[in-house]
Amino acid sequence: MANITKSPNISAGDVKSAADVIAYEGSQVLQSSRVGIWRMSEQDINILESISCFDNISGMLDVQKDFSLACHPDYTKMLKAQRVIVTNNVNDAKYYNKDAI
Repeated sequence: MANITKSPNISAGDVKSAADVIAYEGSQVLQSSRVGIWRMSEQDINILESISCFDNISGMLDVQKDFSLACHPDYTKMLKAQRVIVTNNVNDAKYYNKDAI
């Protein structure tokens, strides 16, 4: 994770470049097949916008389709409570107190 804090992309203020670094480095550290970085849409609070996604299998950075929260009230509730969410499937989302991590 030191590579993230040392990256000039993080301090440059370019959200997309910073998200690319976080997605890539996060996938390496977590040894996961994919890490995605999302933000809530400024136009519609029921939409998550993909900023970056690193796929460890293909070795490629990508942007995923926007994700509607309309049918996922529990997931939305967790996001609004400012929790960290870890999931392989939005229907099986787990949340963690961000202060406990």
